[in-house]
Amino acid sequence: MIPFKRIVFFSVLILWTQSLLFGQRSEKDSLLSFLKTVTNDSVKINTLVDLAYIEYQNDLDKAFMFTNEAYELSKKINNKHQISVCLNILGNLCMERHSHRQAIEYYKKSSVIAENLKDTAMITKVLGNMGLVYLETGNFVEAFSYQYKCMALLEKQKDIDGLATVYNNIGNLYYEQEIYDKAMEFHQKSLQYREKLNDKNGIVTSLNNIGAIYDALKKIDTAIAIHEKALKIEIEIDDKFGMAYSYNNIGGLFEQKKLRDRALAFYLKSLAIREEIHDDDGIASCYLNIGILNRKFKKYTEAFDYLNKARELTEKIGKRSLLKDIYAQLSDVYIEQGNYKDGFKFHQLFMQTKDSLFNIETNDRVADIRFQYEFDKKEAISKLEQENRELVFTQEKRQQKIIIYSVSIGFVLICLLSIFIYRGYRIKQRSNIQLENMNKVIVEKNKNITDSINYAKRIQTALMTSEKFMQKSLDRLVKKK
Repeated sequence: MIPFKRIVFFSVLILWTQSLLFGQRSEKDSLLSFLKTVTNDSVKINTLVDLAYIEYQNDLDKAFMFTNEAYELSKKINNKHQISVCLNILGNLCMERHSHRQAIEYYKKSSVIAENLKDTAMITKVLGNMGLVYLETGNFVEAFSYQYKCMALLEKQKDIDGLATVYNNIGNLYYEQEIYDKAMEFHQKSLQYREKLNDKNGIVTSLNNIGAIYDALKKIDTAIAIHEKALKIEIEIDDKFGMAYSYNNIGGLFEQKKLRDRALAFYLKSLAIREEIHDDDGIASCYLNIGILNRKFKKYTEAFDYLNKARELTEKIGKRSLLKDIYAQLSDVYIEQGNYKDGFKFHQLFMQTKDSLFNIETNDRVADIRFQYEFDKKEAISKLEQENRELVFTQEKRQQKIIIYSVSIGFVLICLLSIFIYRGYRIKQRSNIQLENMNKVIVEKNKNITDSINYAKRIQTALMTSEKFMQKSLDRLVKKK
């Protein structure tokens, strides 16, 4: 059996934002009509996102077109949140195209904006999505790192819906590492939360993942029981795609038990649904699975019939990866029947297709390398510019510090000089007062001295006058004699 869908489903954390206007997804035509009349830019952005969601399931090119239009409009009105949302969606679309490096670039840009906005919910989504990119590229260390970061944020928010998805993703990581006990632990946690939320689609995903683990552990009967439980819910909610997948997976499990008729019955049920929903990829895969089943049980006529149907349809739709497996099976059937000529012919077709796929993958890898080169170059330029900005900022800051220190020192010196001058002034003032007081004392003393001299002079003058008088008196007496 070659299943057309891996039993393990990788859940992406909320790829899309809900429109502010539409509670339920409107039909494409209604949205397009509404888009022509809407004038509010924010509503228009949400409408474009809704259209991208619809086209995501049908036409990735149109999904890119609507998302890019929403992105450009978000930049025009400078709505940071919507810019982050659109970048996240662009990352998801790139992941669908397996353009992993470009997806990571979009996610990183979205994350930077979300972190600046402190938008924890958006940060969580982007971290979860980046973890899935690394999972798809086989970088399990980075995948675990981002999923655990995402889980830590969700646990703080107590977001059980988000935690259910992250537990599912971590469980898938352990599954890919073949650490089945840890894978089971996380898928059981995811299932418990989804049952608590009554999330039917989520429950189906968890059940299918748990069934895959039992399959890997070769507990086929338990795996069948789990997948049948998932199938019951899918029938209840009328999930056609899910039903087709489950019928296919259960058929594969019965094939492992070598129960051809039961396996064939489930493959045919899967095929009927695929035909009903016009899923050509799924139909071709069903043809291939039934062809392989018949070949294993030596039912070569039936095997040729279904393998050729698979070949014709696959050549028409151009799915080379599936065509490679079909050519390999046709080669084996012819060789087993002794028709080595046709067996060799289809073996050559198998090798040519395989080489072609290898070249396509190589070209994709070269494109990825080229993209990474351009991305790294941009990162290096951006880093250099940032370093230059930081250097200029550091120099400006240093100059500012020098100016501040110089002004501060100058101010201190002026203050000290002012204190010194004032102190000198006060000392001089005190000295002048002292001198004035001393002058007063000296003047007073001089006055006293002058007064004493004048007094003595008066006395002397008075004495001299008396002597003259006495001399005159004596002279007069002498004359009388």
